[in-house]
Amino acid sequence: MRIIPKNIPNIIKITARIILIIEISKYPIEKLLYRKDKIWSILIYLFYLNYLYISCDFFRFMRFAHLADCHLGGWRQPELRQLNLDSFKKAIDICIERRVNFVIIAGDLFDSAYPPIEILEEAFFHLKRLKDARISCYIIAGSHDYSASGRTFLNVLEKAGFCKNLYNVEEKYGKLFLNPTIHENVALYGYPGKKSGLEVNELRNVKLQDSPFFKIFALHTSIREALGNLPIDAIAKDELPEADYYALGHLHIDFLEERMVYGGPVFPNNFQELEELKYGRFYII
Repeated sequence: MRIIPKNIPNIIKITARIILIIEISKYPIEKLLYRKDKIWSILIYLFYLNYLYISCDFFRFMRFAHLADCHLGGWRQPELRQLNLDSFKKAIDICIERRVNFVIIAGDLFDSAYPPIEILEEAFFHLKRLKDARISCYIIAGSHDYSASGRTFLNVLEKAGFCKNLYNVEEKYGKLFLNPTIHENVALYGYPGKKSGLEVNELRNVKLQDSPFFKIFALHTSIREALGNLPIDAIAKDELPEADYYALGHLHIDFLEERMVYGGPVFPNNFQELEELKYGRFYII
């Protein structure tokens, strides 16, 4: 994905560098190096190479990881519960090895609102590894992350500094306006999943606060086009606000269509999924 410049001053700097490159490139290297003032010529050419490198780096590509539906602590069988944790660890290993710029977890990090202490320990440990590697982690809650009272352990993770909850909403004019979290030249928005699919109707009233940056919308819900004919309440693609990438969670399916991707599960969450999916998944974009 190509990243848009941060601000106008950067554009001015790059424009100046391009002009300098064009001017210097009019002279072949042979003529520059065989001028009488060779030291000046060599310095100018090195200056040219330096700015050529910086200019190319300016238009760099950004990579991010999209995880969802980790359901840590979901298995009762100790062996399968450990495999689930190992899969999450492997995903974090790959994110660090590939040096992604940030990680999105699109809901259901945990299988319940009150995960066992050993599951919390593992989650804290691996999210700390991301932080130590200077990889930001952005998260939204899924339907499994909330308790009946609306509480979630994701708030604890955020207060500990291991992740940032993308859900930031203002209600006005009868609409829900989501405020972006800015990561360099990317604007991230998030809307959580809720019990019994209550978020579906709410999403029809959601708007994204405008931003000049590349827009990523993380949401935990059912998309009609991904469900087919299943009789489940879902939202259609054209009912969602416009974004450049939709980081989806909730449905445990392999779905990638245009800019919409269901990122999980990282590991199958029941025996039927083990048989049908065979393995877990996540995406690096």
